[in-house]
Amino acid sequence: MYADDGKTVLTEMHDILNRWGRDFESLFIPPLMTDEGQAYVNDIKNQISMDEERLKYTPQHIYNDIITHKEVHKAIHKAKNNKAAGLDSLTYEVLKNEISATTLTKLFNYCFDSGMVPDAWTKGLINPIPKSANTDLRVPVN
Repeated sequence: MYADDGKTVLTEMHDILNRWGRDFESLFIPPLMTDEGQAYVNDIKNQISMDEERLKYTPQHIYNDIITHKEVHKAIHKAKNNKAAGLDSLTYEVLKNEISATTLTKLFNYCFDSGMVPDAWTKGLINPIPKSANTDLRVPVN
């Protein structure tokens, strides 16, 4: 991985991680927009504001009900097959059964009631996919 100057090779883990972090964050900086693009963004912001206003008048108990077996079962079976597994190595196909739905329902309700979630749920795995085989894998923005 190269430093910002594009010439110096970074060898210290701290420097490499900082470079990755900066480059990864820069991926989320929106480019300059056309007037049409800005109008679209403004429409979305207005819609969000209206939704937030509507939520103020929605009874809170709707959001605080227990998570039902039916909801979990529906969510599991709605998930697409043949997708990559997460950090736990479980695919959706493994979860599409009644025992998993029942177990997950109990787990989700415990998490909801206690306000605690497993540490593993706070982690993610990012696998960079280069645009082409000729791309230098040491340059994060590629």
